[in-house]
Amino acid sequence: MTEISFTVPGRPVPAARMTRKGKFVKRNAQKYLAYKSHVGWVARQYFNEPLEGPVGVKVIAHYWGGRPGDLDNILKAVLDGMNGVAWYD
Repeated sequence: MTEISFTVPGRPVPAARMTRKGKFVKRNAQKYLAYKSHVGWVARQYFNEPLEGPVGVKVIAHYWGGRPGDLDNILKAVLDGMNGVAWYD
C-alpha cells in the first residue's frame, strides 16, 4: 500500500450551492471554485497520473477563528479538487 500525504495551505472552503449563473456572481461559489482549483494544483505535485482501483482519503481540516463550515462540504471541496488528478470519478 502506498501512502501519499500533502498539505493544502490556506483556510478550507466548503462547497457552495450554485446554479450555472450563480457560479459567476455568488461570492461563496467563487471562493469554492478557487479553493477546489487550488487543491487540484497542490495535488498535481504529488500525482504523476491518477490512481486506479480503490482509494482511501483522510482529510484533516484546521480552522482558526470564524465558522468552520459544514464538514461534508469541506470534504466535497477537497475530493472535487482531487478528481481527475489523484483518481477519476
